[in-house]
Amino acid sequence: MIITVGSIVYGRNGQQYLIENAINSGGFGIVFKTKRLNDNTIWAIKTIQSNFEDGEQYNAFINEINTSSKIKCENVIQYEFTHDGKKYPELPPYIIMEYANQGDLRKVIDDYKSKKEFIPNELLISFYNQLINGMKSVNSVLVHRDIKPENILISNSQLKISDFGLSKFASEKTRKITFKGYGTYMYVAPEAWNNDKNTIQLDIYSMGIVFYELATLQYPYHVSNTRNLNEWKNAHMFQIPDVPNKINNNISPVISNVIMKMLEKSTSKRFSNWNDIYNYFKTENLGTSTIGSEYINAMLNNRLQKDDSIKREISKKEIQQKKENEFCNLVKYKFQQDIYEPLISFIGEFNSKYPNGNIKVEQIREDHKYYSDEYLNIYSFRIITPSHNTISICLAPVIERLYLGEEKYRMHMYGEQREFTPQMFKIREGKIMAWGYLETKNKTGFNILLVQKDDDMYGKFFIMENSCNGLVREDRQSPFPFTFDELPQKIETIYALSRYNSDISEFNIEKIFSYISMYI
Repeated sequence: MIITVGSIVYGRNGQQYLIENAINSGGFGIVFKTKRLNDNTIWAIKTIQSNFEDGEQYNAFINEINTSSKIKCENVIQYEFTHDGKKYPELPPYIIMEYANQGDLRKVIDDYKSKKEFIPNELLISFYNQLINGMKSVNSVLVHRDIKPENILISNSQLKISDFGLSKFASEKTRKITFKGYGTYMYVAPEAWNNDKNTIQLDIYSMGIVFYELATLQYPYHVSNTRNLNEWKNAHMFQIPDVPNKINNNISPVISNVIMKMLEKSTSKRFSNWNDIYNYFKTENLGTSTIGSEYINAMLNNRLQKDDSIKREISKKEIQQKKENEFCNLVKYKFQQDIYEPLISFIGEFNSKYPNGNIKVEQIREDHKYYSDEYLNIYSFRIITPSHNTISICLAPVIERLYLGEEKYRMHMYGEQREFTPQMFKIREGKIMAWGYLETKNKTGFNILLVQKDDDMYGKFFIMENSCNGLVREDRQSPFPFTFDELPQKIETIYALSRYNSDISEFNIEKIFSYISMYI
């Protein structure tokens, strides 16, 4: 039987409830306003869709709902009865709960936005204390995991935390994500994106965003494409919100500091319990002043600005590191697909057919001034033939930070010393994503360049063979590769008249095969 307007459902002791009208709908079902017929009191009934993946999932959900019904607090919606679908088999699962007659906190935020007024400080502190009180009770039993203004209802001017459909017990680690995951993307803590340990700090972070919205009437992060899950993740992982009292200068630095600490990305820096948050708000005596309070407020504001600057600098570095890691993984994939794996296959076939000695491959570490110990993404190996000749193949992603931070290069051109400011390196075929070389035991070989292509995010490999042009006497056997230390300067002059000639052609793996065959 489907529950709809006009249906009769039953409570704990068989009381009849008449469904009057729909209030809201969500991921689990529909919320109806209902009247208990024996006393005409008004309640809410939330129907639960029964399309769970398996019985274990369903039982876990019912268990969580039953546990949450034990929470008794004036700032938490009270659950009157949970129907598990068994007592009244003709009816689907549903929850009978306290009815909130004044909407939700989202409506309050939107109302003040429309009036272009901030929420008065006394009301703001009242909201905060009510929510802290409710969350202390909730988190004593479970982790809510879906805190947002829409799940904070208002009944008789009192805030009520509701909707425990995603809850997990506060003492548990995060097991397999079930139901609809970790709530609304706008409010998901950084650690939840990585399925880290399930703690109260998930809720503290989410409520920190709610506190921020109440204080500023703004959401703390900027996401251009709200349908892009990765953008939401990056916002929570890396974006730093504006300090709340920059937006609303009516609030004190105490409120701003508490909210910013609730929104710390790292759980080690975030509040770990609600008592600490409550104690800070206790110090917020609005409308009163003490000796030195002006100095204290100025000091708090000053510290808040410094903390904000530090966080932004750290976040900037983290974003940069993430982009670099993604770029390096892309280069590594291309290197393995086009060079390393075909070579291993080629060498393996030779070894399977030649019983008197194998071609060996061993990894090597190639250090130079642009790649310190912090940066190990140099893809290098050495081929050793049965005649003990060696061929080294090395490739390194071209990381802008490592090169553009350099001071001006000094170099010799036509017998003169010149300077130039480094720019990202290009050849006619495009911007260089990675570079390296193949080098034999007698220093012959060629450079390998991975070049960005508009139609392929992984780029395309090219070979650069170098030779001396006779303008300057130099004892280098042609063709030869430039070293990592030489490449930044030499790439800049490959199309200019200099001591070297460089010929660039499309990469073909057989070029490497030919070198191995020469030194077998």
